[in-house]
Amino acid sequence: MSYESAWAIKTGNLYKLSEQHIVDCDTSNYGCDGGWQDYAVKFLAKNGAILASDYKYTSGTSGLEGTCKEKGLSRPFRSAEPSYYYVKSNKDSFKDALRQQPLIVSFAVGDEFYYVKTGIYTGTKCSTYMNHAMTAVAYGIENGVEYVVI
Repeated sequence: MSYESAWAIKTGNLYKLSEQHIVDCDTSNYGCDGGWQDYAVKFLAKNGAILASDYKYTSGTSGLEGTCKEKGLSRPFRSAEPSYYYVKSNKDSFKDALRQQPLIVSFAVGDEFYYVKTGIYTGTKCSTYMNHAMTAVAYGIENGVEYVVI
């Protein structure tokens, strides 16, 4: 579950938290060269999260992380214990878990995915490794095709 979603469920307020903070400051992860969602959750639980408006996203598609600039910034979003679990790799388990809460999902996407701005992604070209993470918030069926809302 995304950290933002967890706070929204807990407090009723949705905040945009800084991705760049994790990219720049979480030394256990790999920044824009990929990373692990569970490491990011542990980092945020330990160090707290910063609002995106206070620590702006600058990495873009360069694949380069910047220098950590978290010193002196407020970290109002902190949990005592990181909370996550892995969902079994089947459609029914995924749907059951998604009915309960938003989920962090990993994708093996090809280059064409990065140009999608809206709508239903129907690309068939996949990467050979998981290379993108997003938050899934719902699923549905349109014209007989199942899809996930991210």
